[in-house]
Amino acid sequence: MPAPQVAASAPIPEMGQNSKEAGSNPVSETMTYQEFLERNKDWGSLKVQVFTGRMALPVQGVQISVDRSFSDGEQNFYLLTTDADGIADNINLPAPDKSLSQYPSSEQPFSTYDITATHPDFHQQIYQNTPVFDGVKSILPVRLIPNNLPVD
Repeated sequence: MPAPQVAASAPIPEMGQNSKEAGSNPVSETMTYQEFLERNKDWGSLKVQVFTGRMALPVQGVQISVDRSFSDGEQNFYLLTTDADGIADNINLPAPDKSLSQYPSSEQPFSTYDITATHPDFHQQIYQNTPVFDGVKSILPVRLIPNNLPVD
């Protein structure tokens, strides 16, 4: 299978890059929620793995929120809690058809979502523009820092 090609004008966000402050996603704000669903009729999935202690200890009870901003408001797709293994899985999300990744075009071959991880004992982490591809399970590793430690 050939490697996906992406047009230079549509860089792929790096998986696992977190942002200390929430920001806006200019791509998503230009369309309504309904327009987004019409353009993204296929499905990709996301698995979130939450750890602390240099990724050695899973964290149970972390609230995972999967959101995206649209011109007609913020949309929450999922609100989940991690299990004893620090995992929130089977998060199925709308994504554009995978055929977009086969040929360069101005359309990005993935959809993006903002993932927020919240737990009362840890600093909140926000991962903006997390990509989801049609037919692919993406894995987002989340590193939580205890509240008694400073954030990098």
